[in-house]
Amino acid sequence: MMFRRRSSFAGGPTKMGTLLRLDGRMQGSMRVLAWVIVAILLGACATAGAERTPRLLSSGVLGQGGITGQTVYWIDNDRVLFIGHRPGDFASVSDGQRVLKTSLLEWNTATGEVQTLAELGAHPLLCYAQGYVHYHFRGDAEVIIRAGELGKETGIELPSSGMIMNPLTCRYYDPQAVARKVGAGLIPLKDAHGYWGRQYEKTSSIYLKRQGDRLVEQIVPMHGVALPVAWSTYAQSYVFRRAENLMSPTDTSGRLWLLSPRGDSKEVQIPSGPWFGGPVQYGLTKAGIFIRSRAGRPNGLGDAGGYLMRGGMPRKLLTGYIHSFDISPDGCKAAMSMRSSIARGIRPDLVALNVCAAGATVLERG
Repeated sequence: MMFRRRSSFAGGPTKMGTLLRLDGRMQGSMRVLAWVIVAILLGACATAGAERTPRLLSSGVLGQGGITGQTVYWIDNDRVLFIGHRPGDFASVSDGQRVLKTSLLEWNTATGEVQTLAELGAHPLLCYAQGYVHYHFRGDAEVIIRAGELGKETGIELPSSGMIMNPLTCRYYDPQAVARKVGAGLIPLKDAHGYWGRQYEKTSSIYLKRQGDRLVEQIVPMHGVALPVAWSTYAQSYVFRRAENLMSPTDTSGRLWLLSPRGDSKEVQIPSGPWFGGPVQYGLTKAGIFIRSRAGRPNGLGDAGGYLMRGGMPRKLLTGYIHSFDISPDGCKAAMSMRSSIARGIRPDLVALNVCAAGATVLERG
């Protein structure tokens, strides 16, 4: 199925957005983090006039629902990899019922084209990191796992008992082997960076950073962290989110930390508000912090949706139940599997939002 684009998704960065571009010429990770904090506090994409809410772009296909972990990833600034379903594309199952086929799909937001990369089965899981993909699902009689360079993945065997997948690399590791090597309670980050771990009953944690062939211990400020640790390609930093024990629009505030591979760190506080009426997750954008809130109500979406924090107070960009989302490498776009209603039978759509653009128009099937 091909899709026709009505207008360009790309929204050129503002002058400050251009200054915030992250590439190899940046001199040190502290400078990167400083610019990111400037973007969060001042709003990198702000204009002199009143703020305008960007409009959603639709892929024309369905995303994955349920609580299944992350199912949406940006490959680059144009292409999105995700688990989804083509409307009207059904398969028959053993009991004679017809169900929508589940596929690994790629959406090119620049052309509107959606490609099927692989057919999946029940209970699919997806992980993607720097060109490497891992997905598995339940087939007719067994779990099928495929992994490798995207487009060249091959079948692999089930990992041995006790092995854990590192979501930052999409590869399995043995936690007991890690404990023997660097100590109990530490988890691997990206291979080139080292390990991180909690210090229980302390308001700090440990970062074992690689320096050549050595691992150097550094005390870092994040604590009470909710796993998994995320990676921001835009900021070239790890993103840590504090776990909140209470979800309350008036009594809950949030905290996140950025940690660069060099060990530079920054803390950002999220004020209380309706977004904390349910579980939250954060994404770092060039325009500020994107907040995914699941503050729904039994009879409706309530305050669930996507918020953007710029200038200190989040504002709502869209209402919906966001199952999974990811931020593009340039920090300007959020791709989401999102339901527009919690009514029975409503499935999530795969959509995107350009938070750096003044506006955008919807992609429609042609």
